[in-house]
Amino acid sequence: MKKWLWILGLILGLNVHAQDILNVQVSSGVAVPLGTVASHDIKDSASGYTSTGGMLEFRMGIKPWKYIGVCISGGLGLLPINTKSIQNYAASQNGITTKATANNYRFGYASGGVLFAYRPPVRDRWILDASVTAGYLWAEMPDIGVVDAGTIYYKSYQSSGGGWMASANFSFRFRVYKSFYIGSGIEYLYARPQFTNLIVEERASGNTSTHQSSFTQPMSVIYWSGQLGVTF
Repeated sequence: MKKWLWILGLILGLNVHAQDILNVQVSSGVAVPLGTVASHDIKDSASGYTSTGGMLEFRMGIKPWKYIGVCISGGLGLLPINTKSIQNYAASQNGITTKATANNYRFGYASGGVLFAYRPPVRDRWILDASVTAGYLWAEMPDIGVVDAGTIYYKSYQSSGGGWMASANFSFRFRVYKSFYIGSGIEYLYARPQFTNLIVEERASGNTSTHQSSFTQPMSVIYWSGQLGVTF
């Protein structure tokens, strides 16, 4: 611990003329899913059926050079499920009007990468930055079901998966008081979590069938956030 404090102190000491050497922030905002994770194609086992949800993210950046540094980040996301296509499918197969139920699609990630930052000379309290990171993402397909009077007409069982992810972020920050700042940013996240043996149970014309599938799920999310942090 003392070694890392000494290294950080050295960086700060060598860059006393600079600003925004170290920044720590949390953000939250709207997450818009794209790609297969947002697909409603019931014939594609990789479909996620997700709709617009939210995210929470933590980021820390260290900038030992004037414009370039490194950063680490971690985030959690929650995406509601649009069950309309599954509900319509169960109705077409069985002639029922029962509504589908589902919990949320969840994911979390940890990543690290390169940070770029610029402070306009005529706007001392403004900071523009961008980052490119890569890491690992964990995701969870939720339980989705159409059940009536104890009879299962459609059931997709909860399944977890994971894989690599990459993101690109651009944001602007405004220092409101000494080291404290607020900001806003937009981030594009892409991932390919792999799911193994997702179990789906279906009922059609009085006959029940169960099948398993394994797949890679292309996942894109656009994250628009508000930020709160400190910078030194």
